[in-house]
Amino acid sequence: MAKITLCCYKMENEIHLLTIATQSGKQESIFTSGFPIWVLGNDKKINRINKGDFFMPRQINVGIIGAGWPAWQHIKGYQKLENVKVLALCDINKEILTKIAREYNLPKTFTKYEDMLKLKEIDAVSVCTPNFQHVPQVIDSLNAGKHVICEKPLSVNTEEANKIVEPLRKSKKKFMIAQVKRFANESRYLRKLINDNELGRIYYSKIKYLRRAGIPGIGSW
Repeated sequence: MAKITLCCYKMENEIHLLTIATQSGKQESIFTSGFPIWVLGNDKKINRINKGDFFMPRQINVGIIGAGWPAWQHIKGYQKLENVKVLALCDINKEILTKIAREYNLPKTFTKYEDMLKLKEIDAVSVCTPNFQHVPQVIDSLNAGKHVICEKPLSVNTEEANKIVEPLRKSKKKFMIAQVKRFANESRYLRKLINDNELGRIYYSKIKYLRRAGIPGIGSW
């Protein structure tokens, strides 16, 4: 495989360095900016390169444990992402499992999450079950070699949550709590103020969150 370094120009005349590996007539690139781009090749010609001309990152296959409302949000989010496929869904309620799998066109279903974790092609797992089930399912997923995103809260108490620390360290996988508020505009703005030192040294903070009871159109817990 021969490597060549090219000088790439975007429409705004920003200059980037791009390394292209050529094999069997195809090209692969670590370039991640917007397409199309224009490349000055070894032949001194300017060539237009479109997004489809490159190998994109390989598909990430996801398995979801639990088929309730949180799982629906995970499925819809994943299906908006390029190169991500929800490969499997698991729930002990076979009727709901079948209904959701059909609605979102999911290829594989399981009633036991342990069986789903045996699929080697699954890269990551979303844990969307009742709170008391989170810790054992997260640990089993990590031990199976999967990256994990777990619905909030992580566990019902600190003692349970601490059980995840060692399996996570040994697995060397990515783990995240699906605490969406950290990505809300107000949270991101507050983080910017802190990073820009607009608030000075912070000694204490207290945050309250006021909202209506329940979710419009869905109801309450």
